[in-house]
Amino acid sequence: MTARTDVAALKAKLADPEFVCAALGLAEGAKPQANGLIVRCPWCEGAYQLCSVWTGDDGMVRTHCRECGVNADVLGLIAQVKGLNTTTEFRQVLKAAEQIVDEGGTTAAGPTPTKDAPQPKLQVETFNKIASTMLAAAPISAAPKVGSYLADRRLLELAVADGWGGLPESPAALGAIIHAVLETVGPDAWKASGLASDEGGIMFPEHSVIVPWRDDAGRITTLQRRLPDPAAGARKYVMPSNRPATHPYGIGRFEAERGATDVAFVEGASDTLGYRALCAAHGLDRVVLGVPGTSGWRPDWAEYARGRVVYVAFDADEAGDLLALRVNDDLHHTGALRVLRHRPRGAKDWAEQLAGSSR
Repeated sequence: MTARTDVAALKAKLADPEFVCAALGLAEGAKPQANGLIVRCPWCEGAYQLCSVWTGDDGMVRTHCRECGVNADVLGLIAQVKGLNTTTEFRQVLKAAEQIVDEGGTTAAGPTPTKDAPQPKLQVETFNKIASTMLAAAPISAAPKVGSYLADRRLLELAVADGWGGLPESPAALGAIIHAVLETVGPDAWKASGLASDEGGIMFPEHSVIVPWRDDAGRITTLQRRLPDPAAGARKYVMPSNRPATHPYGIGRFEAERGATDVAFVEGASDTLGYRALCAAHGLDRVVLGVPGTSGWRPDWAEYARGRVVYVAFDADEAGDLLALRVNDDLHHTGALRVLRHRPRGAKDWAEQLAGSSR
């Protein structure tokens, strides 16, 4: 089974997140959520259940870890649990998925909800109101630690221009942000946002760099947050559960700059800003799109490369190279004019290269 239509049919047979989790040994201790479960993450193996496995709007199982930030489809989840590489061992991944189907996979788009099932996740419009309110109440200028972190990386002005925010350290200031959100959407929407702690505060407040990821209509679909200068071993990024990025970072510029000939794909929002600044400094006309991590690529995003020269500008490490191999196939299949691998020079990523370019 190698044809794309067959792969899609296989995914459709694994559309029940509860069955998939049970088959993979992830259901023990899991917590119910809208359209799925929250389980312990097989990627980062965190101490808590922070990995969402749910049926997406397309009827397919998806997963997103709020701790390590990984995003994957059902095949990526199966591969991780089985210790397989989706790039170099894809046939084995498909065999593992077929075995799960043979043992009882479903053809329905998930389990039938009961009257006690949790309500569906927030609509994009409501989440956009919450995120916009938070960003308005949490400017970078009111969060000195965030401002210092971004300034050290030469990203401050770029981040401000792109609408990033910063959580303050003061509990009173954090309370004011929550109060503003509650006045805008009410407590039920705030609790359902994936941003609120069980006590009603802001989950992971120490992850104070706020990065809005938007769709092609400009609505904020998720808020990624980063820990400034994390200690070794600490998780750098968190996202609301059940709210992965639906579009590459910077999609608004793609829509506004369709006349640009070239497109570049990079890893993450910071690298989007860094690569964009480096292109401007060298007079290069490229639209830069950010992928949310090495597991966050979605094959349908290759459509943005149709008929264009594409620079696959992922990090200069093994993970970046493996991601480039996986993405290249989708880009060529979609109809990219030419695909070129572009690595940072003297740095792991583009934000690091930008920071070092002035020293």
